[in-house]
Amino acid sequence: MQAGLRILKPHLVRGESKSAGKVAIGTVKGDLHDIDKNLVAMMLEGDGCEVRDLGVDIVPDAFVKAAQGGVQILCMSALTTTTMLNVNGINR
Repeated sequence: MQAGLRILKPHLVRGESKSAGKVAIGTVKGDLHDIDKNLVAMMLEGDGCEVRDLGVDIVPDAFVKAAQGGVQILCMSALTTTTMLNVNGINR
């Protein structure tokens, strides 16, 4: 899948353009799935957003720090029901 994403990325990302905003994206603590996160990040980049990819298995405080660092949108990926609770910090 990663090889396919590398092929798609140049077609999804526009050329030089003004930033549409700053976004931080990551997969929440306990979840290592990243294909959906990577697809969304590419689409956001293609729409002109500056994307900061936090990675996978990200603790809630890292999302808070990103928000405090100036990003305007937080994107949190949680593909399993056990990790969805980490989106709002219930499992801290």
